[in-house]
Amino acid sequence: MTRIERVFNQVAQDRGKRSEARVAIALGILIENKEINSFESSPDLDRRGIDFLVVCGSKRYKISVKSSQRGGERELEEHPNRARR
Repeated sequence: MTRIERVFNQVAQDRGKRSEARVAIALGILIENKEINSFESSPDLDRRGIDFLVVCGSKRYKISVKSSQRGGERELEEHPNRARR
């Protein structure tokens, strides 16, 4: 991997972390407003492609955060049955 590729990869990773942090803040607000019960995020979930597991009543929702258009498109291509818009 060239130096420029490493720089671009780092930028993409940083953007992804910022996007996930924004979602965590939004989920916290939903908890405060009693619109969801809880959420969790863990390395184990992340390895399975799940950024957040949201609990709302008796239902659980898996959330995968995408910080780019291409990332979202790739997710839909690879997992068409799993994605909801």
